[in-house]
Amino acid sequence: MIHLLFATDFSELSLKTLSSALKLNSLINGKVVLFHAYRLTGSPGTMTDEYIQDMEKEMKTSLHDFGKSLNEACGLTFHFEYLLFEGTIIHGIEKAMELGKADLVFLSGHETFWGVNAVHIMENVFCPVWIIPENQGKDIPQNILYPTDLENLEQEMDFMYALIDLLSAKLTILHIIKDIPGIEDNHAESIEEMLKSNYINDNISIIVKIENDISKEILETIHSTDSDLVVFFEDKHSWIERWFDKDIPEQVAKKNEVPVLRVVRDMPIIFS
Repeated sequence: MIHLLFATDFSELSLKTLSSALKLNSLINGKVVLFHAYRLTGSPGTMTDEYIQDMEKEMKTSLHDFGKSLNEACGLTFHFEYLLFEGTIIHGIEKAMELGKADLVFLSGHETFWGVNAVHIMENVFCPVWIIPENQGKDIPQNILYPTDLENLEQEMDFMYALIDLLSAKLTILHIIKDIPGIEDNHAESIEEMLKSNYINDNISIIVKIENDISKEILETIHSTDSDLVVFFEDKHSWIERWFDKDIPEQVAKKNEVPVLRVVRDMPIIFS
């Protein structure tokens, strides 16, 4: 069974966005792990065993109370697993991954965990992540946008077929060809024809564009197609490669108003 890690800071906005994630789980049917990372504060003299135990007890109570509120908000009686971590949210998610409790991490787009927001987590913890913005529309996405560079198209489409079947959604495949001055033959027509001949049907549409600013074009296509979920696929890079690469998924997530799902190619999400 897939483990879904719901990271919360106990705020009202976290309750709102994770309520959408819990409703989505009615289709995914995964094991939901409510997760909270906290930091011990105070001078060394106050860090007694009693203080540490009291803080852990308080956080555990708060996490269970959040689970009750989440069920009440959704009208459910869902049974959660609970996971606390003393330390940073990034190290906490990495620990959850080690424990096999984070096949897919749900984050609220607004959240700040000790000054760390969801996109920063996405940049620094390389695992499958679903970011839900504060003002998302539908709980269950119905129009999915899939930007692709075509390099791993066949493998990625296996996942996309499973996803649109799970959600009963429509899919738009978007390929953007970088506009390079002086190059006239960019093969746009042949690429579009190939995509249409292999993938187009009543639930799948194709868009091929020639643009210079890829992130900007993705954001514009989200609005023009009324997309309510964007799915990106990435390979795992070192932090130095990712820093200089200025990854497009992170750029889009920072400016986007609809959920973003980042899938890691060597960490497949399997919907049973």
